[in-house]
Amino acid sequence: MSGPRTGDVHEQLPWAFVGLAAGGMLLFGLAWAGGTLGAGLTGHGWHTPPFALSTVSTLVGEGAGPLWPDAPATAVYAGMVLLLALLAVPAALVVRLLLGRANRTKGLADARELAAMAPKGIASRARDLRPSLKGREQLHPDETGNLLGDLVPNGPELRSSFEDVELDLMAPRAGKSTGIAVPRVLRAQGAVLLTSNKSDVYAVTRAAREEAGRVWTFDPQGIAHTPRAMWWDLLGECHNIESARRLAGHFVASVNDDTAKKDFWISAAQNTLTALFLAAARGGASVRDLLGWLADPADRTPVDLLRDAELVAMAEQLQGTVLGAVETRDGIYETARQTVSCLLDPEILAWVTRDPSVPEFRPDRHVLGTDTLYLLSKDGGGSAAGVIAGIADATMRAGVVAAERMGGRLDPPLTAVLDEAANVCRISDLPDLYSHFGSRGINVVTLLQSYRQGARVWGSWAWTRCGARRP
Repeated sequence: MSGPRTGDVHEQLPWAFVGLAAGGMLLFGLAWAGGTLGAGLTGHGWHTPPFALSTVSTLVGEGAGPLWPDAPATAVYAGMVLLLALLAVPAALVVRLLLGRANRTKGLADARELAAMAPKGIASRARDLRPSLKGREQLHPDETGNLLGDLVPNGPELRSSFEDVELDLMAPRAGKSTGIAVPRVLRAQGAVLLTSNKSDVYAVTRAAREEAGRVWTFDPQGIAHTPRAMWWDLLGECHNIESARRLAGHFVASVNDDTAKKDFWISAAQNTLTALFLAAARGGASVRDLLGWLADPADRTPVDLLRDAELVAMAEQLQGTVLGAVETRDGIYETARQTVSCLLDPEILAWVTRDPSVPEFRPDRHVLGTDTLYLLSKDGGGSAAGVIAGIADATMRAGVVAAERMGGRLDPPLTAVLDEAANVCRISDLPDLYSHFGSRGINVVTLLQSYRQGARVWGSWAWTRCGARRP
């Protein structure tokens, strides 16, 4: 490794002498002015010694006494220190400001550009969104929005409003639970909905949420090893065609990675499930009855129930499927059976079957309070993702209905943290619902591991529209 060239050293020597001379001159000037300042402030006169090299020699060799003979040395030296402090503090602040500007990454927004997310701006926006906050001088920060972090290490805090879309793309073990999910659940002002394939957020937040309201744990696959203390009416939301089709879509999406790529069998299975859900809901049948109809396509009960409910067109469509070519009919029904195969597990089926011994979870009541709903399911084969998506969607749609009855928005807002959304909560039109939910006081936070994970489930075009970008 070569040292500095001789020519470079020789070129730098004159500048070094200039620097030493300037530094010495500055120190002498501070001592000369500071000593005079100390003597004058203590009432010993404002007589200054000559500003010359002889003064420097005397100050270094004999001290301040000969230069300010009428003033005590303590006062002279105190004046020097005082003047140094008066000049050093502003200089340090200027240097810090300049270094901060020099180290700031170019292209990032500053405090002025993010004023709407700063404390004053976000508080003003919260008062516009939440009627209950109007007229209050002081607001708790958690009442105004979700904490995102500090703009710079010394602040200010930045928060998103309750109508903003929050999409977090974070790799495995990057802190999705501890950094995003747990704080969102603990800081929520109203009702909470959380989906996950692990029990970590549930374990950390349950005790705190029990103080806010009732805790509902929907754990059909024993993720948190909690006993079943609730049931949800799977068919309770299926009394019209739209609701039945949405529920069928959740089960189809749980086995179909990209909703934009539905083949004939997937589409036909969804139509068949829609008819069967509608027949069971209108006819007062159970989920077990529905599974029996799927096992035996020749059973005419669902067709008759649809006719009795005056849903003639739906009955004719289902009958056409049953009376079609055997190979086609069996293919459609087998695909439909695969989409709801998780319901064949009696442990999972019990959570969506009427049980008078435990309370029923009612989405329409949940969104009006401060209760918490934990939705836990494994991913992969045999998961209850279709059921989880169904109850999550029912709860958020109940929030929309409640908001419309309130005049437009839920107050306090409903917080929905969809952790592992691509695995356990595949709501097929989720990207299209973000804006609608935000305008109704439903704050949806979606956590994914990557852009590709979202694109695989919802399609690249739809996923890009909601704010995600390919890395």
